Amino acid sequence: MISTRSLSLVLPLVVAAACKRAEAPVDPPPDPPPVPAANPTPPTPPTPPTPPAPATPQPRVELTAPEYSVVASMAQGVFELAIRGAGEYHVNEGYPVAVELRAENGTVAKTSMRRPDAAEFSPTLARFTQPVQGAGPATVVRGNVRFGVCRAEQCGFFNREFAVSAQ
Repeated sequence: MISTRSLSLVLPLVVAAACKRAEAPVDPPPDPPPVPAANPTPPTPPTPPTPPAPATPQPRVELTAPEYSVVASMAQGVFELAIRGAGEYHVNEGYPVAVELRAENGTVAKTSMRRPDAAEFSPTLARFTQPVQGAGPATVVRGNVRFGVCRAEQCGFFNREFAVSAQ
């Protein structure tokens, strides 16, 4: 058994040790989790430029590429479309050429033309003509041409739209 005297000596030591533990530095509480930054508003992407408005139909329109040249024109009430190969290319006589027309403020006798309707058809030139009835300053002929051009080792097939106005 422990004597009172021993207890009186031991008890202050236990209390002192307990106090020292209480006085021992306590680890600081962990930092609170970081608050996520508010999602910044992404910069507004630049507005793409507005494509130019279609040009006002002119009496002559030329559509060109490395393989071909297509010229559509209207003069003195006659619509004309000429297809030529460019460089080494020639008009493909075996490809089914097609010309579709629609007139505004006027009429055309034939709205659809094929090879037999051509005024001229050869490897160097495919030319189509069509009279436009009622042609006046507000007359516009719009259309689409489908054609092929070739060179020795390759052919290209195209579909192009056009619009021409009366003079």
